[in-house]
Amino acid sequence: MIRRLHDPPELPELIGERATPSSPSLYIARPTRIDSAACLECHSTPSAAPRTMIDKYVPANGFNWPLHETIGAQVVSVPMSLPLGQAHSVWRTFMLSFPAVFGCVLIAPNLMVHFLVTKRLKALSRAADEVSLGKLDTASFSTRGGD
Repeated sequence: MIRRLHDPPELPELIGERATPSSPSLYIARPTRIDSAACLECHSTPSAAPRTMIDKYVPANGFNWPLHETIGAQVVSVPMSLPLGQAHSVWRTFMLSFPAVFGCVLIAPNLMVHFLVTKRLKALSRAADEVSLGKLDTASFSTRGGD
């Protein structure tokens, strides 16, 4: 990761996904660069460093850094198991509700056509059949409209 931040020195941050034993993680990494000459007062050579730094880093680590060099990275890593679980839950809810809504959209117009058109046409057809057979007294057709 440090090498990827080092090669293009103008890269402000690196964002990506990595696999961990528990679940995938999303990370953001920002480079730590030596951009101030004041840092080199302690980090140039072990002989120029305070004794506490040598005790902390030992002479092999934390020294001989050139100016404007990427020497480390600040990394924040967040597990993706919770957002992936929430996304899966939302997807499942959508996939279950979509057919229900689609079914209602198909069933409602069919019921409306059946009760408002087909049922009345059948009654009108029965009345027309009875009139055509000469049964004028049994043929009745009620009209509820004002047209």
